[in-house]
Amino acid sequence: MRDNNIKILLFCRILTNIVDSLYTIATIWYVKEVTNSPLYIGIAGFIITFPVLFQMFFGPLIDAFSKKNLLLMSAGIQGGIFLILATLY
Repeated sequence: MRDNNIKILLFCRILTNIVDSLYTIATIWYVKEVTNSPLYIGIAGFIITFPVLFQMFFGPLIDAFSKKNLLLMSAGIQGGIFLILATLY
């Protein structure tokens, strides 16, 4: 791997995956602590993983835009949402 762009992209994707996993665990743990209800824990898990069902439809949409700008924009929006949620918590 001599290309710095690939190294940066790989590092950012690994970091994003780690943060996404921690967010999922923290959200489900928070729901468990607040409600202690298996029903609400299941609903929270479903809501968090629901967008994965639609990933197969995003391919043609992604191909129509600049991948670099789309990646930066989506990571920025995701970070902003997580920052807002952490502040509200």
